[in-house]
Order: sequence, then C-alpha cells, then structure tokens
Amino acid sequence: MGSIRSLKEAAFWALLFLAFALMPLLRPSSYQIMLASHILVWGLFAVAFNMLWGVTGMLSFGQALYYGVGAYAVGLLFKVFITDTDKLIAAEAVAALLMVGTIVGIITALLLNNGGGAWDNAKKYIESGAHGGKYLTGADGKKMKNPTHGAAVVGDTVGDPCKDTAGPSLHVLIKLLSTITLVLAPLFI
Repeated sequence: MGSIRSLKEAAFWALLFLAFALMPLLRPSSYQIMLASHILVWGLFAVAFNMLWGVTGMLSFGQALYYGVGAYAVGLLFKVFITDTDKLIAAEAVAALLMVGTIVGIITALLLNNGGGAWDNAKKYIESGAHGGKYLTGADGKKMKNPTHGAAVVGDTVGDPCKDTAGPSLHVLIKLLSTITLVLAPLFI
C-alpha cells in the first residue's frame, strides 16, 4: 500500500515538473503568466510559513522577509536589467544577488548564534558567583538583587531566541534562497 502511494506521489510531482518545464513552449498570455506567478508566490509563502513554523517552532516575519525579498529581487532583476543587446546582464545581477545574500546570511547567522550564546553564558557566569552573583549583601546585612544579574537576565531573554531559532533558521534560509532563485529564474527569462 505504501509503495503505491509513493509511486502516485512521485508521478504527481513528475507531471507537475513537466508541466512547468513545458510552460514556456506554450506561449501563454500575460494573464496566464501573471496568474501562474501569483500561484507560485502564494505557494512559496505557504511553504515558507510552514517551514518557519515547523522547523524553528517560532514564526518570525523577519526571516520570512529575508526569504521573500530574495524571490522578488530575482524577478525584478530579470525584468529591469535584461536588454536585447546584453541578455546575460540579468543573470549576472542574480548571481551577484545570490553571492551577497549568502554572505550576509552567513555573517548574520554567525552573529546571532555567537551573540546569543555569549549572552546566555554571561548569565550563567554571573549566577556562578562572578560580579557579586545573583544577590548582593548591603551594608545593613540585607540581601538585595544584583543589578548586574538583572541586566544579564535581560540579555539572556534576548539571546535565547537569537541562539535557538534565528541563527539556525537563517542557515536553512540561505540554502532556500539559492534553490528558489534557480527554480524561479526560468519564469522571468
């Protein structure tokens, strides 16, 4: 039963891929192209939403923005820069976009991972007794909260989402940026 289902699913995806591959040969009207583009964009939004919610456990529209800007930038680069005299300029612009997007994504992910880990470790370090620990003893012998520990708790609150969700999910989005760009590029040529 499972092999029949997987065979049907593979046939479905193969037919869908074939339909998209043959679409430029059919010379569709501008309305059909616009409709197909809207279907793909909303489908990509649904996939991005599912991936961000399912992989990270936290929906972040900042990460979805990084993903969406890459997809729209490809289309705009192809439409704006391509000319009859130099048809490769759009492909060069998309290659530059991919390189810059990948570099910025890697640097941002490293910053979020390392910064979040540093904030988390700073709180643990203070709780181990450094900088007075969690509580200070006043001149009258009363215990009071250490403001340094309070600042470390705030840093830990900011650092945990950076280290646990934003940094790791950017690694996934870097891979998806190039994949989606290469998949959508034939639609705009």
